[in-house]
Amino acid sequence: MALSKYTYRLDNGDTVYFLNGISEEFFKVAKNKADNVEYLLQNEDHCKDTFPKFYEKMYAGKFLTNNLEQEQEAIIQKYTSRKEPNLFRLMVLPTYQCNLRCWYCTQEHENFFISDDTVRRIKKLIDSNVQRPDIYFFTLSWFGGEPLICYETVVELTKYASEKCKELGKVFNSDITTNSTLLNDKRIKELISLGITSYQITIDGCKDFHDKIKILQNESAFAKAMRNIELVAKENAKCTIRFNYTHKNLNPEAIIKDIKSHLSQETLKKCDFMIYKVWQEDAKLVDKDKVSVLFNSAREIGLKPGFGTLGLCYADFRNFCCVYPNGKVSKCDNDNPKNLTSVLEEDGSISWTKQITDIPDVKPGDGSICSTCKYYPVCFGPCIGKRQHLKKLDTCVFNEPYVKEMLLNFCRAIDKHSI
Repeated sequence: MALSKYTYRLDNGDTVYFLNGISEEFFKVAKNKADNVEYLLQNEDHCKDTFPKFYEKMYAGKFLTNNLEQEQEAIIQKYTSRKEPNLFRLMVLPTYQCNLRCWYCTQEHENFFISDDTVRRIKKLIDSNVQRPDIYFFTLSWFGGEPLICYETVVELTKYASEKCKELGKVFNSDITTNSTLLNDKRIKELISLGITSYQITIDGCKDFHDKIKILQNESAFAKAMRNIELVAKENAKCTIRFNYTHKNLNPEAIIKDIKSHLSQETLKKCDFMIYKVWQEDAKLVDKDKVSVLFNSAREIGLKPGFGTLGLCYADFRNFCCVYPNGKVSKCDNDNPKNLTSVLEEDGSISWTKQITDIPDVKPGDGSICSTCKYYPVCFGPCIGKRQHLKKLDTCVFNEPYVKEMLLNFCRAIDKHSI
Protein backbone atom coordinates (compact mmCIF):
# COMPACT_ATOMS: atom_id res chain seq x y z
CA MET A 1 0.00 0.00 0.00
CA ALA A 2 1.10 3.56 -0.63
CA LEU A 3 -0.44 6.97 -0.44
CA SER A 4 -0.82 8.01 -4.05
CA LYS A 5 1.72 10.55 -5.25
CA TYR A 6 -1.25 12.28 -6.86
CA THR A 7 -3.26 12.82 -3.67
CA TYR A 8 -3.17 16.45 -2.57
CA ARG A 9 -4.03 18.19 0.65
CA LEU A 10 -5.71 21.56 0.02
CA ASP A 11 -6.28 23.84 2.99
CA ASN A 12 -9.38 26.02 2.78
CA GLY A 13 -9.84 28.08 5.92
CA ASP A 14 -11.58 25.98 8.55
CA THR A 15 -11.76 22.97 6.22
CA VAL A 16 -9.35 20.83 4.21
CA TYR A 17 -9.93 19.03 0.92
CA PHE A 18 -8.16 15.82 -0.04
CA LEU A 19 -8.17 15.48 -3.83
CA ASN A 20 -6.80 12.75 -6.06
CA GLY A 21 -5.51 14.05 -9.38
CA ILE A 22 -6.19 10.88 -11.36
CA SER A 23 -9.80 10.24 -10.33
CA GLU A 24 -10.51 13.92 -9.53
CA GLU A 25 -12.50 12.71 -6.54
CA PHE A 26 -12.24 14.66 -3.30
CA PHE A 27 -13.57 14.76 0.23
CA LYS A 28 -13.64 17.48 2.86
CA VAL A 29 -12.89 17.38 6.57
CA ALA A 30 -12.71 19.94 9.34
CA LYS A 31 -9.25 21.43 9.68
CA ASN A 32 -8.85 20.11 13.22
CA LYS A 33 -9.30 16.56 11.89
CA ALA A 34 -7.15 16.88 8.77
CA ASP A 35 -3.90 15.77 10.41
CA ASN A 36 -5.61 12.63 11.72
CA VAL A 37 -6.97 11.83 8.26
CA GLU A 38 -3.53 12.36 6.74
CA TYR A 39 -2.07 10.01 9.33
CA LEU A 40 -4.63 7.34 8.38
CA LEU A 41 -3.76 7.73 4.70
CA GLN A 42 -0.07 7.26 5.47
CA ASN A 43 -0.46 4.37 7.93
CA GLU A 44 -2.89 1.81 6.56
CA ASP A 45 -0.85 -1.08 7.97
CA HIS A 46 -1.55 0.08 11.50
CA CYS A 47 -5.13 1.23 11.10
CA LYS A 48 -6.84 -0.85 8.40
CA ASP A 49 -8.49 -3.26 10.85
CA THR A 50 -10.02 -0.39 12.79
CA PHE A 51 -11.29 1.60 9.80
CA PRO A 52 -11.93 -0.92 6.98
CA LYS A 53 -14.71 1.10 5.28
CA PHE A 54 -12.55 4.20 5.22
CA TYR A 55 -9.75 2.39 3.42
CA GLU A 56 -12.18 0.77 1.02
CA LYS A 57 -13.35 4.22 -0.05
CA MET A 58 -9.79 5.53 -0.27
CA TYR A 59 -8.81 2.77 -2.71
CA ALA A 60 -11.97 3.27 -4.74
CA GLY A 61 -11.17 6.97 -5.08
CA LYS A 62 -7.51 6.22 -5.89
CA PHE A 63 -6.29 8.18 -2.86
CA LEU A 64 -4.38 5.02 -2.01
CA THR A 65 -2.76 2.60 -4.42
CA ASN A 66 -1.04 -0.76 -4.24
CA ASN A 67 -0.20 -0.89 -7.93
CA LEU A 68 1.94 1.91 -9.32
CA GLU A 69 1.80 0.38 -12.81
CA GLN A 70 -1.99 0.56 -12.84
CA GLU A 71 -1.76 4.14 -11.63
CA GLN A 72 0.40 5.08 -14.61
CA GLU A 73 -1.96 3.27 -16.97
CA ALA A 74 -4.84 5.30 -15.54
CA ILE A 75 -2.91 8.52 -16.21
CA ILE A 76 -2.29 7.46 -19.82
CA GLN A 77 -5.98 6.68 -20.27
CA LYS A 78 -6.96 10.03 -18.79
CA TYR A 79 -4.51 11.88 -21.02
CA THR A 80 -5.72 10.05 -24.13
CA SER A 81 -9.38 10.77 -23.39
CA ARG A 82 -8.68 14.44 -22.64
CA LYS A 83 -7.12 14.74 -26.10
CA GLU A 84 -10.67 14.14 -27.45
CA PRO A 85 -9.58 11.79 -30.27
CA ASN A 86 -13.10 11.49 -31.70
CA LEU A 87 -13.87 15.21 -31.72
CA PHE A 88 -13.08 17.70 -34.47
CA ARG A 89 -13.14 21.19 -33.00
CA LEU A 90 -12.79 24.17 -35.26
CA MET A 91 -12.53 27.71 -33.96
CA VAL A 92 -13.16 30.51 -36.43
CA LEU A 93 -12.30 34.15 -35.86
CA PRO A 94 -14.19 35.90 -38.69
CA THR A 95 -12.77 39.29 -37.70
CA TYR A 96 -10.26 40.91 -35.39
CA GLN A 97 -12.44 44.02 -35.27
CA CYS A 98 -14.67 44.79 -32.28
CA ASN A 99 -17.35 47.38 -31.61
CA LEU A 100 -16.03 47.84 -28.05
CA ARG A 101 -12.60 48.64 -26.63
CA CYS A 102 -12.23 46.77 -23.31
CA TRP A 103 -8.93 47.78 -21.73
CA TYR A 104 -7.90 44.23 -20.79
CA CYS A 105 -8.37 42.69 -24.25
CA THR A 106 -5.20 41.07 -25.56
CA GLN A 107 -5.99 41.71 -29.22
CA GLU A 108 -5.19 44.60 -31.51
CA HIS A 109 -8.54 45.34 -33.14
CA GLU A 110 -7.38 45.71 -36.70
CA ASN A 111 -9.59 45.62 -39.78
CA PHE A 112 -9.11 41.92 -40.50
CA PHE A 113 -12.23 40.36 -42.01
CA ILE A 114 -12.62 36.85 -43.34
CA SER A 115 -12.82 36.61 -47.13
CA ASP A 116 -15.23 34.62 -49.28
CA ASP A 117 -12.27 32.52 -50.41
CA THR A 118 -11.36 31.61 -46.83
CA VAL A 119 -15.00 30.73 -46.10
CA ARG A 120 -14.94 28.40 -49.10
CA ARG A 121 -11.73 26.75 -47.84
CA ILE A 122 -13.21 26.35 -44.36
CA LYS A 123 -16.16 24.49 -45.86
CA LYS A 124 -13.72 22.05 -47.47
CA LEU A 125 -11.86 21.71 -44.16
CA ILE A 126 -15.17 20.84 -42.52
CA ASP A 127 -15.98 18.33 -45.27
CA SER A 128 -12.69 16.47 -45.00
CA ASN A 129 -12.80 16.18 -41.21
CA VAL A 130 -16.47 15.38 -40.69
CA GLN A 131 -16.16 12.56 -43.25
CA ARG A 132 -13.40 10.88 -41.24
CA PRO A 133 -14.55 7.55 -39.70
CA ASP A 134 -12.79 8.33 -36.41
CA ILE A 135 -14.66 11.61 -35.95
CA TYR A 136 -18.04 11.29 -34.20
CA PHE A 137 -18.45 14.84 -32.93
CA PHE A 138 -17.90 18.27 -34.44
CA THR A 139 -17.80 21.50 -32.43
CA LEU A 140 -17.71 24.84 -34.22
CA SER A 141 -16.58 27.68 -31.95
CA TRP A 142 -16.94 31.37 -32.79
CA PHE A 143 -14.46 33.86 -31.40
CA GLY A 144 -12.95 37.21 -32.30
CA GLY A 145 -12.74 40.24 -32.14
CA GLU A 146 -16.49 40.36 -31.97
CA PRO A 147 -17.66 37.52 -34.25
CA LEU A 148 -21.16 38.92 -34.67
CA ILE A 149 -19.77 41.85 -36.67
CA CYS A 150 -19.62 39.17 -39.39
CA TYR A 151 -23.12 37.90 -38.66
CA GLU A 152 -23.81 36.66 -42.19
CA THR A 153 -20.59 34.59 -42.15
CA VAL A 154 -21.51 33.08 -38.78
CA VAL A 155 -24.91 32.09 -40.14
CA GLU A 156 -23.52 30.72 -43.41
CA LEU A 157 -20.80 28.52 -41.92
CA THR A 158 -22.89 27.31 -38.98
CA LYS A 159 -25.71 26.29 -41.29
CA TYR A 160 -23.27 24.54 -43.60
CA ALA A 161 -21.56 22.65 -40.76
CA SER A 162 -24.85 21.64 -39.14
CA GLU A 163 -26.29 20.31 -42.38
CA LYS A 164 -23.08 18.43 -43.22
CA CYS A 165 -23.11 16.71 -39.82
CA LYS A 166 -26.77 15.80 -40.20
CA GLU A 167 -26.05 14.36 -43.63
CA LEU A 168 -23.19 12.20 -42.30
CA GLY A 169 -24.76 11.28 -38.95
CA LYS A 170 -22.27 13.20 -36.81
CA VAL A 171 -23.12 15.09 -33.61
CA PHE A 172 -22.90 18.86 -34.10
CA ASN A 173 -22.44 21.54 -31.43
CA SER A 174 -21.59 25.20 -31.72
CA ASP A 175 -20.68 27.89 -29.21
CA ILE A 176 -19.90 31.58 -29.34
CA THR A 177 -18.00 34.07 -27.21
CA THR A 178 -19.59 37.48 -27.65
CA ASN A 179 -20.03 40.80 -25.91
CA SER A 180 -23.71 40.33 -26.89
CA THR A 181 -24.24 43.95 -27.97
CA LEU A 182 -25.08 42.82 -31.51
CA LEU A 183 -27.62 40.24 -30.40
CA ASN A 184 -31.37 40.65 -30.38
CA ASP A 185 -34.40 38.40 -30.12
CA LYS A 186 -34.52 37.61 -33.86
CA ARG A 187 -30.81 36.81 -34.11
CA ILE A 188 -30.80 34.68 -30.98
CA LYS A 189 -33.65 32.55 -32.30
CA GLU A 190 -31.97 32.17 -35.68
CA LEU A 191 -28.55 31.26 -34.25
CA ILE A 192 -30.00 28.73 -31.82
CA SER A 193 -32.08 27.16 -34.60
CA LEU A 194 -28.84 26.71 -36.58
CA GLY A 195 -27.13 24.98 -33.65
CA ILE A 196 -25.28 27.71 -31.71
CA THR A 197 -26.58 26.59 -28.34
CA SER A 198 -23.83 27.80 -26.00
CA TYR A 199 -23.09 31.47 -25.29
CA GLN A 200 -20.37 33.09 -23.20
CA ILE A 201 -21.14 36.70 -22.33
CA THR A 202 -18.81 38.86 -20.27
CA ILE A 203 -19.61 41.36 -17.55
CA ASP A 204 -17.09 43.69 -15.95
CA GLY A 205 -18.68 44.31 -12.57
CA CYS A 206 -21.88 45.91 -11.42
CA LYS A 207 -23.98 47.92 -13.89
CA ASP A 208 -22.25 51.26 -13.30
CA PHE A 209 -18.74 49.78 -13.55
CA HIS A 210 -19.58 47.61 -16.57
CA ASP A 211 -20.99 50.59 -18.47
CA LYS A 212 -17.72 52.48 -18.00
CA ILE A 213 -15.77 49.62 -19.64
CA LYS A 214 -18.24 48.63 -22.34
CA ILE A 215 -19.64 51.88 -23.66
CA LEU A 216 -22.71 52.02 -25.90
CA GLN A 217 -24.38 55.13 -27.22
CA ASN A 218 -27.76 55.93 -25.65
CA GLU A 219 -28.15 52.69 -23.67
CA SER A 220 -26.64 50.61 -20.90
CA ALA A 221 -24.35 47.83 -22.14
CA PHE A 222 -24.99 45.95 -18.89
CA ALA A 223 -28.77 46.09 -19.29
CA LYS A 224 -28.44 44.94 -22.91
CA ALA A 225 -26.23 42.01 -21.90
CA MET A 226 -28.70 40.96 -19.23
CA ARG A 227 -31.60 41.26 -21.67
CA ASN A 228 -29.84 39.00 -24.16
CA ILE A 229 -28.91 36.50 -21.45
CA GLU A 230 -32.59 36.37 -20.56
CA LEU A 231 -33.49 35.73 -24.21
CA VAL A 232 -30.86 33.00 -24.60
CA ALA A 233 -32.10 31.24 -21.47
CA LYS A 234 -35.69 31.55 -22.65
CA GLU A 235 -34.71 29.52 -25.74
CA ASN A 236 -33.18 26.86 -23.45
CA ALA A 237 -29.64 27.44 -24.70
CA LYS A 238 -26.64 27.31 -22.38
CA CYS A 239 -25.39 30.67 -21.15
CA THR A 240 -22.20 31.37 -19.22
CA ILE A 241 -21.82 34.75 -17.59
CA ARG A 242 -18.10 35.43 -17.34
CA PHE A 243 -17.06 37.99 -14.74
CA ASN A 244 -13.59 39.45 -15.33
CA TYR A 245 -12.45 40.89 -12.04
CA THR A 246 -9.79 43.21 -10.68
CA HIS A 247 -9.46 44.68 -7.20
CA LYS A 248 -11.33 47.73 -8.51
CA ASN A 249 -14.53 46.04 -9.72
CA LEU A 250 -14.79 43.30 -7.08
CA ASN A 251 -17.93 44.54 -5.35
CA PRO A 252 -19.96 41.37 -4.62
CA GLU A 253 -23.02 43.05 -3.13
CA ALA A 254 -23.49 45.48 -6.02
CA ILE A 255 -22.78 42.85 -8.69
CA ILE A 256 -25.25 40.33 -7.29
CA LYS A 257 -27.88 43.01 -6.72
CA ASP A 258 -27.67 44.19 -10.35
CA ILE A 259 -27.69 40.68 -11.81
CA LYS A 260 -30.65 39.66 -9.68
CA SER A 261 -32.60 42.79 -10.60
CA HIS A 262 -32.19 42.10 -14.33
CA LEU A 263 -32.60 38.32 -14.58
CA SER A 264 -35.58 36.16 -13.69
CA GLN A 265 -35.19 33.37 -11.17
CA GLU A 266 -35.73 30.82 -13.92
CA THR A 267 -32.88 32.30 -15.96
CA LEU A 268 -30.54 32.48 -12.95
CA LYS A 269 -30.94 28.74 -12.45
CA LYS A 270 -29.92 28.09 -16.06
CA CYS A 271 -26.73 30.19 -16.07
CA ASP A 272 -23.15 29.36 -15.16
CA PHE A 273 -21.23 32.18 -13.49
CA MET A 274 -17.50 31.92 -14.14
CA ILE A 275 -15.16 34.09 -12.06
CA TYR A 276 -11.86 34.96 -13.74
CA LYS A 277 -9.12 37.35 -12.71
CA VAL A 278 -8.08 39.73 -15.48
CA TRP A 279 -4.67 38.48 -16.56
CA GLN A 280 -2.98 41.88 -16.16
CA GLU A 281 -4.13 42.14 -12.53
CA ASP A 282 -1.61 41.45 -9.76
CA ALA A 283 -3.11 38.67 -7.64
CA LYS A 284 -1.66 40.30 -4.52
CA LEU A 285 -4.08 43.19 -4.94
CA VAL A 286 -7.14 40.95 -4.89
CA ASP A 287 -9.17 40.50 -1.71
CA LYS A 288 -9.83 36.75 -1.71
CA ASP A 289 -12.56 37.14 0.87
CA LYS A 290 -14.52 39.20 -1.64
CA VAL A 291 -14.09 36.45 -4.23
CA SER A 292 -15.49 33.98 -1.70
CA VAL A 293 -18.42 36.25 -0.90
CA LEU A 294 -19.17 36.66 -4.61
CA PHE A 295 -19.02 32.90 -5.17
CA ASN A 296 -21.39 32.14 -2.29
CA SER A 297 -23.74 35.00 -3.15
CA ALA A 298 -23.97 33.86 -6.77
CA ARG A 299 -24.88 30.37 -5.63
CA GLU A 300 -27.49 31.72 -3.19
CA ILE A 301 -29.42 33.48 -5.97
CA GLY A 302 -29.44 30.36 -8.13
CA LEU A 303 -26.41 30.79 -10.42
CA LYS A 304 -23.88 27.98 -10.86
CA PRO A 305 -20.56 29.66 -9.98
CA GLY A 306 -17.14 28.35 -10.88
CA PHE A 307 -13.54 29.31 -11.55
CA GLY A 308 -10.99 28.70 -14.23
CA THR A 309 -9.20 25.43 -13.54
CA LEU A 310 -6.17 23.57 -14.75
CA GLY A 311 -6.26 20.79 -17.30
CA LEU A 312 -5.53 20.08 -20.93
CA CYS A 313 -6.18 23.17 -23.05
CA TYR A 314 -8.44 22.65 -26.06
CA ALA A 315 -5.53 23.90 -28.18
CA ASP A 316 -3.90 20.54 -27.40
CA PHE A 317 -6.91 18.48 -28.48
CA ARG A 318 -5.83 16.06 -31.16
CA ASN A 319 -8.12 17.52 -33.83
CA PHE A 320 -8.28 21.21 -32.92
CA CYS A 321 -7.40 24.10 -35.19
CA CYS A 322 -8.09 27.79 -35.25
CA VAL A 323 -8.67 29.77 -38.46
CA TYR A 324 -7.91 33.49 -38.30
CA PRO A 325 -9.62 36.21 -40.36
CA ASN A 326 -6.62 36.51 -42.70
CA GLY A 327 -6.88 32.80 -43.59
CA LYS A 328 -3.90 31.72 -41.48
CA VAL A 329 -4.16 28.74 -39.12
CA SER A 330 -2.86 28.02 -35.64
CA LYS A 331 -3.24 25.62 -32.74
CA CYS A 332 -3.77 28.59 -30.39
CA ASP A 333 -6.41 31.34 -30.49
CA ASN A 334 -4.12 33.83 -28.76
CA ASP A 335 -1.53 34.24 -31.53
CA ASN A 336 -0.85 37.34 -33.56
CA PRO A 337 -2.34 36.55 -37.00
CA LYS A 338 0.29 38.67 -38.74
CA ASN A 339 3.01 36.33 -37.47
CA LEU A 340 1.35 33.05 -38.46
CA THR A 341 2.75 30.97 -41.30
CA SER A 342 0.50 27.89 -41.33
CA VAL A 343 -1.96 28.06 -44.20
CA LEU A 344 -5.43 26.74 -45.05
CA GLU A 345 -4.99 25.41 -48.57
CA GLU A 346 -7.31 25.54 -51.55
CA ASP A 347 -8.56 22.00 -50.96
CA GLY A 348 -9.23 22.63 -47.25
CA SER A 349 -6.12 20.88 -45.99
CA ILE A 350 -3.76 22.62 -43.57
CA SER A 351 -0.10 23.13 -44.33
CA TRP A 352 1.37 23.24 -40.86
CA THR A 353 4.73 24.92 -40.60
CA LYS A 354 7.67 23.30 -38.88
CA GLN A 355 7.35 25.61 -35.88
CA ILE A 356 4.04 23.93 -35.02
CA THR A 357 4.65 20.33 -36.05
CA ASP A 358 7.93 20.19 -34.16
CA ILE A 359 6.41 21.19 -30.82
CA PRO A 360 6.21 17.93 -28.84
CA ASP A 361 3.30 17.02 -26.59
CA VAL A 362 3.93 16.59 -22.88
CA LYS A 363 3.09 12.89 -22.74
CA PRO A 364 2.81 10.59 -19.73
CA GLY A 365 6.11 8.89 -19.02
CA ASP A 366 8.19 10.93 -21.48
CA GLY A 367 10.63 11.80 -18.70
CA SER A 368 10.00 15.53 -18.91
CA ILE A 369 9.84 17.65 -15.78
CA CYS A 370 6.07 17.88 -16.30
CA SER A 371 5.35 14.17 -16.77
CA THR A 372 7.16 13.33 -13.53
CA CYS A 373 5.44 16.11 -11.54
CA LYS A 374 2.86 15.11 -8.93
CA TYR A 375 0.41 17.59 -10.49
CA TYR A 376 0.71 16.19 -14.00
CA PRO A 377 -2.72 14.44 -14.11
CA VAL A 378 -4.50 17.73 -13.37
CA CYS A 379 -2.25 20.04 -15.38
CA PHE A 380 -0.67 18.09 -18.28
CA GLY A 381 1.96 20.80 -18.60
CA PRO A 382 1.85 24.12 -20.46
CA CYS A 383 -0.41 24.39 -23.49
CA ILE A 384 1.00 24.46 -27.00
CA GLY A 385 0.59 28.21 -27.04
CA LYS A 386 3.14 28.45 -24.22
CA ARG A 387 5.32 25.56 -25.39
CA GLN A 388 5.98 27.13 -28.78
CA HIS A 389 7.78 30.00 -27.03
CA LEU A 390 9.93 27.80 -24.76
CA LYS A 391 13.41 26.81 -25.83
CA LYS A 392 13.07 23.68 -23.74
CA LEU A 393 10.73 22.41 -21.07
CA ASP A 394 13.05 22.24 -18.08
CA THR A 395 11.16 24.35 -15.55
CA CYS A 396 7.52 24.61 -14.50
CA VAL A 397 5.73 27.54 -16.12
CA PHE A 398 3.35 27.63 -13.17
CA ASN A 399 4.16 27.39 -9.46
CA GLU A 400 2.80 25.18 -6.71
CA PRO A 401 0.73 27.87 -4.94
CA TYR A 402 -0.96 28.72 -8.24
CA VAL A 403 -1.66 25.08 -9.04
CA LYS A 404 -3.05 24.41 -5.56
CA GLU A 405 -5.28 27.46 -5.82
CA MET A 406 -6.70 26.15 -9.10
CA LEU A 407 -7.32 22.75 -7.52
CA LEU A 408 -8.97 24.37 -4.54
CA ASN A 409 -11.21 26.30 -6.94
CA PHE A 410 -12.12 23.02 -8.64
CA CYS A 411 -13.30 21.58 -5.32
CA ARG A 412 -15.11 24.76 -4.35
CA ALA A 413 -17.05 24.89 -7.60
CA ILE A 414 -18.38 21.36 -7.11
CA ASP A 415 -18.81 21.38 -3.34
CA LYS A 416 -22.21 22.93 -2.63
CA HIS A 417 -21.14 23.89 0.86
CA SER A 418 -17.75 25.32 -0.05
CA ILE A 419 -15.95 28.56 0.70
